[in-house]
Parts: sequence; C-alpha cells; structure tokens
Amino acid sequence: MTHTYHIDGMTCNGCRNHVTEALASVDGVQDVNVDLAEKTAVITMGAHVPIERFEEALLGAGGRYHISLPGAHPHARHNSANGTTAFAKTASAPTSDTGRERKTSPSSGTGVFYCPMHCEGDKTYPQPGDCPVCGMDLVEEQNLATALSDDDAENEGYRALLRKLWIAVGFTLPIFLIAMGEMVPGNPIYEWADQRVWNWVQFALSLPVVFYATWMFFERAWRSIVTWRLNMFTLIGIGAGVAWGFSVFGMLFPDFFPAQFKTESGNVHVYFEAATVILTLVLLGQVLEARAHSRTNSAVKELLKLAPNTAIKVVDGQEHVVSIDQIVLGDTLRVKPGEKIPVDG
Repeated sequence: MTHTYHIDGMTCNGCRNHVTEALASVDGVQDVNVDLAEKTAVITMGAHVPIERFEEALLGAGGRYHISLPGAHPHARHNSANGTTAFAKTASAPTSDTGRERKTSPSSGTGVFYCPMHCEGDKTYPQPGDCPVCGMDLVEEQNLATALSDDDAENEGYRALLRKLWIAVGFTLPIFLIAMGEMVPGNPIYEWADQRVWNWVQFALSLPVVFYATWMFFERAWRSIVTWRLNMFTLIGIGAGVAWGFSVFGMLFPDFFPAQFKTESGNVHVYFEAATVILTLVLLGQVLEARAHSRTNSAVKELLKLAPNTAIKVVDGQEHVVSIDQIVLGDTLRVKPGEKIPVDG
C-alpha cells in the first residue's frame, strides 16, 4: 500500500535526504519518495504503519521535520500582496520558516538564529549554538528591538570568545617558548630543570587551553563524527586531540616507544605546543569572524533605526496612530505621501 504525507520543515536537498533516510529506516517501509517542492512524501509499505512511528523517526533525525496527513499541516507562512496601502506585519510574525515560535524580547534580541553559511537554506533555530551541518556559530537575526539595544546574544558570544582567546594566548605562549627554548643558543632554560620536568609544565599549561578555552572545538568535532556531517572542526578536533593525547601517553609510558621516538635524554618527543598553537589560532579565527558579524550587524541596526516607530492604523474607517509593536497580521495601515512604510508585507 502507498500513502502520501505532508512534510513540514524541509528547506534544501540536504533536508530531503535526511527525511528520506529517516522514513526509510522505519520497519515495514519498502520505498520512500520525498518531493522537496511539494513538501510531500510518498511512502510504500507492506502493511499500514502508524504516522506516530514516522514522527518518531523524524524526531530522531534532528527534530526539525514534522509529518502529517495532507491538509492537516499548519501553515507557517502568510502572504499578502494586493497592490494597495494595506500592509501586513511579517517582521515579527509568530512563526519561522521551520514552524517554530519566534521569541522576541527587546532586551535579549529576536531569539531567532541562523547559520551564516546557510547550510540548510533559510532554516532558523530557537536558541544560540552551532550549525548542525558545518559547526559554525549561529547568528541572531536583527529587528528593530535589537537595533535599539546592543545587549544581544551575538555580542555576548563575541565577548565570551574574546575572554577565552586571551586565556588561550596566556597559556599557549609559555608552552611555545618552552618547546622552542632548545633551539635558542645559550638559552638557560634546560639548566634550571631537565626536559622531563618541562614536559610536565607544558602539560599543566595546556589543560586550560584544551579543556576550557577551546573545548567547544572538540564538542563540535565529536558531533560531526556522530552525525557523519564532517567539517573543518572534525579535522581540527582529530589533529589537535591526537597530538595532545600522544604527548600525554608518551610522558606516562615512555618505554612503550622505540628509541627513534625519544630525545637524547630518553624522553618521548611531545607536541603540546603544536596542539595548543593550532587550537589558539582557530579560536582567533572564530573571534575575528564574530567581530566581522558584529560590525555587519551594527550597520544593519543603524538602517533599522531609520524605520518609523509608529504607524497609522485604519479601524472602521478611522485613523489611529499606534506603535508598530501593536500591529498584528491582518491590520490595515495607511501610508501617506512622503511617509516611510512602517512594516514589511
């Protein structure tokens, strides 16, 4: 038997592939054909499969997709274009492209985030975090509320990254100087203590860098491996993690390695400086990226501040001046010659 269902939440071919794989994994399903344009899924099954099992499968695929019978799905978009001066407010509509509620707060931003790489099209997320596809930091959408307030999630994220960068630099720099000390002629560093002691010092200094300042990179790398959505953080996490782990293992079990892996003093070569320098440089890149987003959003905020704060609402033929926060979808507004359009629609 074959049934047709509506799928909500798909925005790109990646979404279509995820939905197809999730539905095909349900027991009893013989064939799945997902149409991105029509947002439908034609499922062939040997015996009837309850729709609740399909919903559970989609929930396990990320929780962004929903299945329903044709005609029973909620409409997430509203369009109005009649060529007159009647405009509907959509900048703070109650739903996003994925059907999730948009939480707006003048003090905390829009509460709607998106991937700057647009890995999954126009898909949005209800809270800050990392893109599930590429691992990049999600960026908060801007509206008039965030334009009037600089205390948004992105600025907070930038300040947190900057604090972590200074911590990483503060611990990475001495590790680098210790590791490169033997290459400096006349450096008395190894007269103060032997190499084994300095290896343990490098290990201790690397702990805040690895397990605090840049731990998020390893979290993203692990998530990318588990979901098999490999990205740059996969390479960073594996490379830096193996270098750091090899160094620790070499300090604890030096007899495990042959003589080719050891220095003249009998200690295994360690690579704490390589791991921490790589992680710190990547963190620097994240800070520069966040700063670039902040400057771009500052320009967007300045443009948003040019928008009017009030609008003329027509009720029963009477004009009323109201705040744009009081405008809801379906209201009729009047824009007089020379005035700015208060909302989009």
